[in-house]
Amino acid sequence: MGLISWRLLARNFEWDIYPDISPEVGMNSYYKISHAQEIVFKDIESKKPVYITPYLLGGITTNYEHNADLTKLVSSEKYKTEAGLDLKYSVTSNLTLDATVNTDFAQVEADNQEINLSRFSLFYPEKRKFFQERASSFEMNFSGYNQVFYSRRIGIHNNEQVRIYGGARLVGRTGGWDIGFLNMQTEETNDLTSENLGVLRLRRQVLNENSNLGIITTTRLGADGNYNVVYGFDGTIKLFGEDYFKFAVAQSAENDVNNDPASMDPTRIYLNFQRRSIAGFSYLVEGSHVGETYNPGLGFEDRDNYKSLNVKLKYAWFPDEKSKFFQHQTSVRSLIIFNNATGELESAQYGPKWYFATKSGLTGHIMPRINYENVYDTLNIDEKTFIPNKQYDFFDLYLYLCTSDSNPYQIYSTIKYGNFYDGDRFSSNLTLRGNVSKHFEFETTYKYNYVQFSNRNQNFENHIGRLRALIMLNTKFSLSSFVQYNSANESVSSNVRFRYNPAEGHDLYVVYNQSSLTDNHPIANINPDNKFWTVMLKYNYTFKF
Repeated sequence: MGLISWRLLARNFEWDIYPDISPEVGMNSYYKISHAQEIVFKDIESKKPVYITPYLLGGITTNYEHNADLTKLVSSEKYKTEAGLDLKYSVTSNLTLDATVNTDFAQVEADNQEINLSRFSLFYPEKRKFFQERASSFEMNFSGYNQVFYSRRIGIHNNEQVRIYGGARLVGRTGGWDIGFLNMQTEETNDLTSENLGVLRLRRQVLNENSNLGIITTTRLGADGNYNVVYGFDGTIKLFGEDYFKFAVAQSAENDVNNDPASMDPTRIYLNFQRRSIAGFSYLVEGSHVGETYNPGLGFEDRDNYKSLNVKLKYAWFPDEKSKFFQHQTSVRSLIIFNNATGELESAQYGPKWYFATKSGLTGHIMPRINYENVYDTLNIDEKTFIPNKQYDFFDLYLYLCTSDSNPYQIYSTIKYGNFYDGDRFSSNLTLRGNVSKHFEFETTYKYNYVQFSNRNQNFENHIGRLRALIMLNTKFSLSSFVQYNSANESVSSNVRFRYNPAEGHDLYVVYNQSSLTDNHPIANINPDNKFWTVMLKYNYTFKF
């Protein structure tokens, strides 16, 4: 196995790392497993325990919906009782099988509410523990958040949970291959048929310890006969020094589409040349092609049918010991995206960037940007604010600042200011994290967006507030809460979870969720003023054999 050990001396933000890994390797160099110290164990006998974890769940949900003329809210109650189980078995010392029946995620924290001012889909991270475990075994990524497998496609549809009847996951290594296999069956809903969802990912080290090749396939098979299949292969090759070449090719096939494997229409191609060092000169050159009919049924793509080229040149250095700065990075970036259907330039962004890190742990960057957007269809921000379809050139400034995470309190802030299409924009995000004591920690966030189009007498303003708090009475009892306010829909949502964990694998959860209308909502004065509330109790107990 590989071993990396580090210690942080908070008083002067000093990191002591074993083995000696140079910061020139990159940010968070102490996570680079390729530089770990090799440790060899001898005369060890592995055991193959079986863990079976059944759960029981019960609760009540009250929903409030508007009547036809929006004059009142009509309530309805729904009771829920569920049972299921998870099983974990070590097939070998390096290969683990997980099986699940009637999977439930009642205890999972709610998603962050966001306002989308872009032209494309928002990406939400996975929060369900079952899919977070060994998630890297299934990764095949392109640029940004684009990926062949995005686990939130399983058990979530239109931001609502879909019952998972059950499934299995096999992850680990055998015969030099890294293996990731997952198959799940979901329930039929009002607008979605029952589906079988699967992914198989294989990866193998080649040439040297920093290079690998892999293949992937995902399947989405509906009970109504609809299907979506994606297959692909990728690789990361260490060329020399810190220079790497990465490639990924995928194709999709589905019903009612011309699935010609020789065509570029169902094809996704990604090429990347990169020097990963953050000392001296480095570079990134990446290009993408996304065909017109490429559709990863279990993946994520932020836009469709385009070609892109992203070039970034960077120079970084470490000042001498007398300087208060730990590092400087200066870079310039150029991103261009063409629409395949029209051949026209769809989006572009250019600009320099200065990033700095101080020896006290303060980090930040300044990034002025020149933007170009060719809007083909009218972009609606809300019911009264829109962006007409035409071409736009505009300039903005992106600022970021974050204090040291070695302090009990940490501040994270971003500001985006400048032109926005044919208007102006000011967006800010301010987050305060506090580690008050071993019993209490919190995080509060305030996000503000203001967009104004003076020539059309339109403006949009939005406030989002979040408060997370975690109270840990001891190693067994904890209480977490997550409260959000969003002015876009004039609502406040709460997610409160109590957990009793007397031993590993033994958990009792009490979960309370609520979404309420604020006083500013047009029908908030009509009782009851809740949109919904739910109380769930879940208990699971792990048996070891």
